[in-house]
Amino acid sequence: MSFENGQFSVRLGNGVVFSFPIEGNRRLEQATPEQLVRVEVDEDGLHWPELDEDLSFAGLLRGDWGQHVRAPGAAMCVCEGDAPKYGAGKQEDVP
Repeated sequence: MSFENGQFSVRLGNGVVFSFPIEGNRRLEQATPEQLVRVEVDEDGLHWPELDEDLSFAGLLRGDWGQHVRAPGAAMCVCEGDAPKYGAGKQEDVP
């Protein structure tokens, strides 16, 4: 695990690397670098018990790391008329 230049990265046992900016995630933005690297990793995602923050691998793959504004390029579909929806049928505000 590492935190450099505003990016958090974790390498899993299978060699997969998840890397994302902490900008926009209120809890991670306020954490110290030491707190950021004290993360628990399990089959579901990343957990910072000290910060009360959990991020799922599924969410990270969708471009969702707890930020206020959805990441550019995040998966989006238009369902039921013209209402923008993200993820698994969950309505989100569109900036």
